[in-house]
Amino acid sequence: MATLTDFAKIKLEEFADKTIAEIQENIKTKPVYKGKPANASGKTAASLKRDWVGDTLVISGAGHIFALEFGRKPTMNSSKGGGETLREKIRIWMDDKPVATSETAKKRNSIAWLITRGIHKRGTLLFQSGNPSGTLQSAISEEKIVKLGKEMLELFSVNAISVLLNTVKG
Repeated sequence: MATLTDFAKIKLEEFADKTIAEIQENIKTKPVYKGKPANASGKTAASLKRDWVGDTLVISGAGHIFALEFGRKPTMNSSKGGGETLREKIRIWMDDKPVATSETAKKRNSIAWLITRGIHKRGTLLFQSGNPSGTLQSAISEEKIVKLGKEMLELFSVNAISVLLNTVKG
């Protein structure tokens, strides 16, 4: 027989799955800048997952997931821990999108370098706008969290009433 904790976990997992699906859809379709979505390769959307860490359900994704919401601020000219540099990531993004496909590889590398230099100096265009994209915030809104809280409270209330009635009958 399922316990109250089992039902609560199921309810939280359903909420997380809906949230992930909404974020994935937002990545693919929500206009972020100049009416275009942030989706290039689909890797960021595919990186979203949920995992239990002890008693906490965590939704996580690629390390740059928050850049989809707020943009990337001006940065130092390096990568962390020997990973890909921003220029290398931009070059991969250019291949995935595709951007400037009629250019030679050398020219595409130069374009990636220019984009990278601009981001290092000024941040991304989304960051410069100062307006969140809503890609994440619309999926994890206060309204949705409050609704989940009410559903969880109702679940616990119904269970408490059932336990009390069974105790009285018993």
